[in-house]
Amino acid sequence: MKGLERLSGLSEGALPALAAGLLLFPLLSFLDRAAAGLLPSALVEETCKFLLVLAFAGLPPSRSSGTSRAIVAITIFSALETLAYQASFPGTPVWGRLFWSSPVHLVAALAAALALGRAGLGLRRALGGALALGFGLAWHLLANALAGLPGGPGPLLLAALSIANLALIVALSRAYFLEVILGEGAGTEVTDHA
Repeated sequence: MKGLERLSGLSEGALPALAAGLLLFPLLSFLDRAAAGLLPSALVEETCKFLLVLAFAGLPPSRSSGTSRAIVAITIFSALETLAYQASFPGTPVWGRLFWSSPVHLVAALAAALALGRAGLGLRRALGGALALGFGLAWHLLANALAGLPGGPGPLLLAALSIANLALIVALSRAYFLEVILGEGAGTEVTDHA
């Protein structure tokens, strides 16, 4: 019965997650243009997405449902970004974005949700959050650098990053499920006395 309660708790936040995902794309588009030449777009995107996860983590009924909603919102943002790229560059295949760019966003979202969903409120949560933000930013910058290679990344590099993305998504999803979703209900959530 507890599992059903948890699922209903996660689904209750569908509307806020949808709204956040729909609003995140135009917000980040605006901020990317405003910061052009001053800050890398990956820094703007990852910082805003991290702040979204942080905000959702504080929403009721629980940290796990909040961070789960943030993952949904970032997935919606990523889909909108892919559609916008396809509309802007109609002759390019969408596969590169689906196997390269969209998973990069999901990896960063999962890392932030794992760090902010499982940690206590003190120093451990701050350090975990900083590490997750740094990891998400580094992963995004690496993908952007590889995509910017002369002639593009090529099929072998595209396959390698796609496999790495998939492996990270599986590992982070598993950890998120075990440590945040199940850990919260089992009373095993890490507490911090710092």
